[in-house]
Amino acid sequence: MAQGPGPPESERIAQAGGGKAGVDRVGVEPPDVPSVTVAILPRRTEPEDLERFEGLAPGTMSAGLSRVTPAQTFLDMGAGNRVFTSLYGPELPVMTRFRKRVPGWPLIVERADDAPAQIVPGLLGSEVREAGIPIRADSLLTTPALMAADGQGRVGRARPWQCLDRACDGVAVVPAALGQLQPLVNRLRGDDLLIAMERPPPGEQEVLAIGLAGDGYEGNLTSDTTRTPGLALTTDIAPTILDRLGLPVPGEMAGHSIRSEGDRDPAAVQERSERMKVVSKRRAPVVLRNLMIWFALAILVAALSRGRLARPAFALAGLSAVYLPAMLLVGAALGPDETLAERLVVGIGAPALAAASIALVRGWAALAVACGVTLGAYMVDVAAGSPLTAQSILGPNPGLGVRFFGIGNELESILAVVIPIGTGAALAAFAARGHEPGIRVSALAFLGAGAVTALLFAAGQFGADVGAAIVLPAGAAIATLAVPGMAEVVRERRWLLLLLAAPVLGLAVLFAIDLAFGGDAHLSRSVLDAGGAGELADVVERRLRLAARSFNSGVKTVLFWFCVASVIVAVLGRSRILRWLAQAPYARAGFAGAAAATALGVVANDSAATFFTVGTIALLTCLAYAWSQTRPGDGSHS
Repeated sequence: MAQGPGPPESERIAQAGGGKAGVDRVGVEPPDVPSVTVAILPRRTEPEDLERFEGLAPGTMSAGLSRVTPAQTFLDMGAGNRVFTSLYGPELPVMTRFRKRVPGWPLIVERADDAPAQIVPGLLGSEVREAGIPIRADSLLTTPALMAADGQGRVGRARPWQCLDRACDGVAVVPAALGQLQPLVNRLRGDDLLIAMERPPPGEQEVLAIGLAGDGYEGNLTSDTTRTPGLALTTDIAPTILDRLGLPVPGEMAGHSIRSEGDRDPAAVQERSERMKVVSKRRAPVVLRNLMIWFALAILVAALSRGRLARPAFALAGLSAVYLPAMLLVGAALGPDETLAERLVVGIGAPALAAASIALVRGWAALAVACGVTLGAYMVDVAAGSPLTAQSILGPNPGLGVRFFGIGNELESILAVVIPIGTGAALAAFAARGHEPGIRVSALAFLGAGAVTALLFAAGQFGADVGAAIVLPAGAAIATLAVPGMAEVVRERRWLLLLLAAPVLGLAVLFAIDLAFGGDAHLSRSVLDAGGAGELADVVERRLRLAARSFNSGVKTVLFWFCVASVIVAVLGRSRILRWLAQAPYARAGFAGAAAATALGVVANDSAATFFTVGTIALLTCLAYAWSQTRPGDGSHS
């Protein structure tokens, strides 16, 4: 992977910081075929480093699913598709310097065939070659040359710096220093394209710097794959090249063509990448530590007051936990270096909202308001394109390379609890004020809340979370079945079957919406675009294997086993919990729906352990508030 300095001509151009327009091309270019140059930049190149190059649209690029080797990154670019490394069989062969044939290519193809996905190594090279267009890599490059390989593992080679000094016909992968970028931009003509990317693996930013120059690239980069300003994927590279060459994009490629939007702002791209870097690192200090502090203080107050203030203390802690996700949206608007500020916004802001709710409305109404505020905040943001959710600590995880817009599994597991419990708490508050909602109103409230939120959070245009189409309607259906007096109604089997079919109906509606509006949700890309039963089987296998991997990671954490112990205690003490909720049957129905939705979510999601842990904690915090509404000794409610 030597990159060394270029020959005298290349050095002279780089030092000059510019180049002569209309440089002669090497070879004979096919008519109307643009020249596409892929320049591999040094490691630790930052988006802000690209600011000084006029005509270069800046962005970042996810290098792989979780952490992958540089060889896998370039293979993903050539395939236009990728999966988690853990879903492959054998390791990649060690890449040593090679000329025109990739060593160990049969093994590369075999491991791709065994993976539960449509991975076709060398697909980009094959498509370009079959169109009669040259595709080559500089002979100094090793792993970057993998993206130029065809389906047989063959790589066309150019002499050292040949396509760096002069534009080659077709596609050329070249090594380049930052000082050589402006000449590469200046020589573009017509539909020529320059793709400049940082050499993988990424550093602390967890993403690679990338810049594109050519007709149509004026603002910051993005793609329909990520819908995130300043961010694209490795799988977007091949579709971008094929589109520029006027070639169709094969169905095996999962990416979309990279485009630019808005004004050119490298600083904004840099800030976004900085924020992405800290999202996963702040989950423990901002979320878990605040939860631990709130409930530790509640226990301390209960102990010091000998139980007299236990219920108010746990009511405050429980409501604070419900407000926490909403406050995380506020924290998402803060700068990436403001860790302390984000902790304080959440640590103080959530209890302040909780105290205000208890003072103003009290009882079950306070829980309903807290759930409504949190749910409403995310509904508004997701409908607006997820500008804050995507940067929230409980939002998607771009650093992992798997989710970039809409809601992630962590947030889905919280919503699966908040929606039915908030609905049940609202109905309980009405009942406590003498306005008994009745069976029909209660059923409409639960089913309506489940349907509306499922459509919003599952549709590809908004939340793009397939699990929401299954979990949220299911939680609403179970809550409806638990409504007082509903047992008499569902004796008619057709109503029972209709309620139990809610998850299937939710998926069917999601199918229809994504087909009609082209939402491109995960469901659309994995199921609707599948070419047959075999590919659908790959989808199922992939999700099951990822769920197993999630549990393998989860069992190594103390938090996971705390949740397991909590569930066991709750099951053994379910009669006590039911007594807490005995005088608020509508709230009890909401808790039943939340518990069922959490259980189903563990089965339906590929991040099973995460869903179990976060969902269980959300249930526990709401149960703490439910307990606070009882009176000592008799289990009745205030």
